[in-house]
Amino acid sequence: MNMTDNKISVRLLHVNGCPSAGPTAELIKKIASDMKLDIQLEDITITTQEEAIEKRFFGSPTVQINGKDIDPTVGNFNAFTLA
Repeated sequence: MNMTDNKISVRLLHVNGCPSAGPTAELIKKIASDMKLDIQLEDITITTQEEAIEKRFFGSPTVQINGKDIDPTVGNFNAFTLA
């Protein structure tokens, strides 16, 4: 598992100006607090197609826990995009 200091790694990936990024970050923090989870939330703005591919960015926002997308339907999907 990809953890730092026993914290759960949570990455929030989004494009600049995504209206859902802020509310998603707040929801992640609330769930972590309610469940008493120790998380490391990394907020990442995707600015290039290369970053989208490198970080496995499927759309804005994308949430990954310990390096895995929370959407189980993405599986081996490889259509990364700046959207």
